[in-house]
Amino acid sequence: MINPHYRQLDAELSFLIVRKLSHLQNPGYAFGAMTEDGTVYYNPEHKTNVSQEMLDNIEERRAV
Repeated sequence: MINPHYRQLDAELSFLIVRKLSHLQNPGYAFGAMTEDGTVYYNPEHKTNVSQEMLDNIEERRAV
């Protein structure tokens, strides 16, 4: 069921489909998300805990 509160805000309801970006050693740990068009969003509090090489590897795996 869709939450009716958006009507009170007089706002449109839209959906964004994303894929979770998980840490390789801890799949339950999400540090970001990738959209359908390949745009990547990182949680700024956690990005520093992941190396650039690991980010690249994870993005490549999730883009498939």
